[in-house]
Amino acid sequence: MRRFLLFFLLFSISFGAKKIERLESRLPVLHGEAKLRAYSELFQHYITSNPEKALYYAEKAVSFAEGIHKDLEKFTARNNYAFALLRLKKYNKARKSLEENKRELQEFLNKKGSNISREEINPVIATTYIYKGETLFRAGEYKGAIEEYRNALNMLEGLKKSRDKKVYALRMIGVSYLYISEYEPALKYATRAVEESKKLDKPYSLVENTYLMAYIYRETENLELATINFRKSLKLAQKAGDKYFEIMSLNEIGNVYHLKKQYKRALIYKRKALRQAWELDQKYLILVVVHDMGMVYFDMKNYELAKTYYLQTLKLINAVKDVRDKATILGNLGKVLLELREYRDAEHYLTLSLKMTEKHNMKKESMENHVYLARLYYETGVYRKAYPHMLAAYNLKEEILGVEKARGIAKLTEKLEREKINQENLNLKRGRNMLLAAMGFIILVAFTITRLYYQKKKTYRKLLNANKEIKEKQRELNEAYRKVEELSRKDPLTNLPNRRDILEKIMQEKIRHDRSGISFALIMADIDDFKVLNDQYGHDCGDAILVSLAQLLMKTIRRQDLVGRWGGEEFLFLLPETDYSGSLTLAEKIRKAVEEYEFNYNGMVFRLTITLGVAVFEKGMSVEGCIKTADQRLYEGKKRGKNAVVAA
Repeated sequence: MRRFLLFFLLFSISFGAKKIERLESRLPVLHGEAKLRAYSELFQHYITSNPEKALYYAEKAVSFAEGIHKDLEKFTARNNYAFALLRLKKYNKARKSLEENKRELQEFLNKKGSNISREEINPVIATTYIYKGETLFRAGEYKGAIEEYRNALNMLEGLKKSRDKKVYALRMIGVSYLYISEYEPALKYATRAVEESKKLDKPYSLVENTYLMAYIYRETENLELATINFRKSLKLAQKAGDKYFEIMSLNEIGNVYHLKKQYKRALIYKRKALRQAWELDQKYLILVVVHDMGMVYFDMKNYELAKTYYLQTLKLINAVKDVRDKATILGNLGKVLLELREYRDAEHYLTLSLKMTEKHNMKKESMENHVYLARLYYETGVYRKAYPHMLAAYNLKEEILGVEKARGIAKLTEKLEREKINQENLNLKRGRNMLLAAMGFIILVAFTITRLYYQKKKTYRKLLNANKEIKEKQRELNEAYRKVEELSRKDPLTNLPNRRDILEKIMQEKIRHDRSGISFALIMADIDDFKVLNDQYGHDCGDAILVSLAQLLMKTIRRQDLVGRWGGEEFLFLLPETDYSGSLTLAEKIRKAVEEYEFNYNGMVFRLTITLGVAVFEKGMSVEGCIKTADQRLYEGKKRGKNAVVAA
């Protein structure tokens, strides 16, 4: 039976190769649509085995389709040409080709009299958008990629025949959001991709989308749902014979146990995954599993073994195509070297990783690199370098998980440094105890009393100085955290609360409202024609007026109210325990105060007006919705002629 199957396989390959040879030899005698079909078939045959040859036939198809005025076939062939360029990693050239295709497609759609149906043309347009998204995704421009994939989804809406393209676009939007740490939309699109995959007769699609959904759950630390979905993707992969996702699912189940601190169970799954990866001789899969085993040993505090595993991944790093994976490998190697106090090499790898993560907008990974670099510079006494990294980590943490969770980074880092200081103090106490023990020996050895006394006095002075130095370092660290807290909450120009701080206060007021039912109001305000003033008198003048206006607004509002700089010339007011009538009265008071005030700059006097939009927070409303309502009322006020108050 095996001999028969082998014979059949060899026969099929031989037959296919001869068919392609015959097709290539007949090209000179083919004409019209038959020749176009031949070019397309040859492209499909060579795209996986020989992309250069596929590129050649796609280019031939483009020029031939233009020659016989086959518009749809020309656009399809141009997409094939771009796809071949993608396979050859010629991303810039692919992007230019796709831009040209998009432009010509738009011109074609604007022409009247075309008899090509929506079902025929829309999948071609969608493919162009998808390939454009690929070029942006490969370049790490994830937000741009999301826009292109969404455009593709719009083109495919309601087309059942192109469901596989729709699933792919949904999945890639989910992956792109994941890569920029925006987990809520990532999960939304991954879930949609899973639902659409169930309608396809392609098991591998359901496998990879279930895996993606599980991965997002793992990233958001929803470990139970992550486990359930990784086990699903494992079973689906085994059923479909998909060894790649079988190995990756096994490895990720191990990662979930790792996060649960069940290290032995984690290693069981990882060793199983590694055995299968070695059997396949897949360097990338071997690298992934070996790297993740290093992470387990790192958290077990077996740093030497973790370093051994990470160095193995470094040897295989050429097998990594994804910049996220490369950055993670380099960053983790830097972390373990830091734990082993190999500071120079640790700095090298952490800095390399940080450059990559910042370039490609990898917020979570950038934050971790900043944290470890801050710690490295603190441990080596280079405090001027430690502070900017602490500040950057704090801001990134806040951006990813919100204000409350952001404080955790400061607390964790502070705890880390306090533990270090406590350990140093403990070492000093041990030193003192050793000296006390030595005193008994001094009494017995009379002839060394004087000498040892002075030694003790000198050592004790050193200990006091060391303790003083530790206290000074602790003071510097506390001052650094105080500055971080201040910078993260204040607008540096006006000294008003910034957007993050006022949003936090609004969220607190919402919680109070949910508990007590007491209403509150928001006012969005914008200076009228501020750009004209900036353009005419310069930004220094504009900044001085913003500072004066901030002081005026603070004097005008009530003691319980809060005003923050929302951005540019926009301000947001929070009015606790205020109803519709009260908020309208205060908004009018603010408008009038600004209108009557004389602003001075370099001997010049300026008059300003301000437009305000008012919204009262009601039950069932979200904070975002209330802010949006206030902003819409502000926009209405601008349309009415400015210097106005408009309430919802």
